[in-house]
Amino acid sequence: MEHVRRFLERQAPEVLLLQELKGLEFPAAEFEAMGYRSAAVTQKSYNGVAVLSRLPFEVVCTTLKGDEEDSHARFLETRMEAEFGAVRVVNLYLPNGNPVGTEKFEYKLRWMDRLAAEMREWMAGGVPTVIGGDWNVIPEEMDCHKVSYWLKDALFQPETRARYRALLGAGWTDAFRSLYPEATGQFT
Repeated sequence: MEHVRRFLERQAPEVLLLQELKGLEFPAAEFEAMGYRSAAVTQKSYNGVAVLSRLPFEVVCTTLKGDEEDSHARFLETRMEAEFGAVRVVNLYLPNGNPVGTEKFEYKLRWMDRLAAEMREWMAGGVPTVIGGDWNVIPEEMDCHKVSYWLKDALFQPETRARYRALLGAGWTDAFRSLYPEATGQFT
């Protein structure tokens, strides 16, 4: 909490997306006292996402469509009112998927397929959309510090990278990479 408080005081963002909350309780009242509305999807010991916003917003959905059995706290879709009108803000914590060759990796790939289907609907819907969070993907070699460390990791597998690239190919933009096309050794 102290880390987030210092960040909010220093940077004063309009919107902040948090991932890996790893707990059932969320300090909404403390953020409210700092001028931020909040919404969180929590899970004991694992996952968890939250949105903090100075802008008015409503929660649209707390689970990614396509698997009613999926109880992981990894997704939060909101609709905010910005100066230019309504905007969809989605916070996600994409599954890590390690180790490769296990059900965890298959879950990651299925989750990415479900996300891609949802993103196609958003694109067709015409509402400006921002998707942020922890993607757990290394799209290009330049996106990590030492490639050899990641070769067997789920974040760097061809299936993972291909799915991410397909999203970009469908018209989405990697905001970091669009601003810093040559920056190396950083996750986008």
